[in-house]
Amino acid sequence: MLSQPPLSSHANQVHLKNWYPIPPIFWRPWGKLPENIPCHPKLADFANCMKKKGRGMSIFFSIIDGDYHELAEDAKNACRQLSTYIDYKCCEGVAEIIVAPTMSDGFRGIVQTMGLGNLKPNIVVMRYPEIWRRETLTQIPSTFVSIINDCIIANKAVVIVKGLDEWPGEYQRQYGTIDLYWIVRDGGLMLLLSQLFLTKESFESCKIQVFCIAEEDTEAEELKADVKKFLYNLRMQAEVIVITMKS
Repeated sequence: MLSQPPLSSHANQVHLKNWYPIPPIFWRPWGKLPENIPCHPKLADFANCMKKKGRGMSIFFSIIDGDYHELAEDAKNACRQLSTYIDYKCCEGVAEIIVAPTMSDGFRGIVQTMGLGNLKPNIVVMRYPEIWRRETLTQIPSTFVSIINDCIIANKAVVIVKGLDEWPGEYQRQYGTIDLYWIVRDGGLMLLLSQLFLTKESFESCKIQVFCIAEEDTEAEELKADVKKFLYNLRMQAEVIVITMKS
């Protein structure tokens, strides 16, 4: 006899200590989207780095502009292609392709409805639109800002990845540092992601540097000590560097 229904009211009680990323990845179905859409094939590699020991599910999604009645079959074919690529990349995830009148409308629907209970995505991952300055692509800034605003309203974290062409492959070992610029309070998201990166073979030889910004009239050494204590309490090894600026 069940003491609770399968979908209990406790499904949304997520504590800070057991929060883990469930990212929807903004993807490009081959030949279906123009260059100005914030997608990139290497987002699959980035998504794998966000999982600890392979745990957690990703949702790879994309939006095709147009009429659903006319493009439903195209969406199904694109979804099959995407599912095949996800399997090839050994990602734990599912594919979703929807048809909407505009990119903004489609994303707004996805961010509201995708997932169920604690399986709802909580962190949106997409590429930074690096070609937005081209005169022929005037809609990029407004679409990009609209997507960010929708994420904020839906209470989703956002990871915007720049320079994906240079992102290392799964077995390309990296050396050097992972630099975190702690400029605004983000709830510890950057710290979490950097720790998840270190669990991957590609980044396990890297060190973490945390850069903090202090105004000239503040006590830089005191700030550095506070941050080091905070990181120590998190059992996180990182070098703390304080940068002093006028404002």
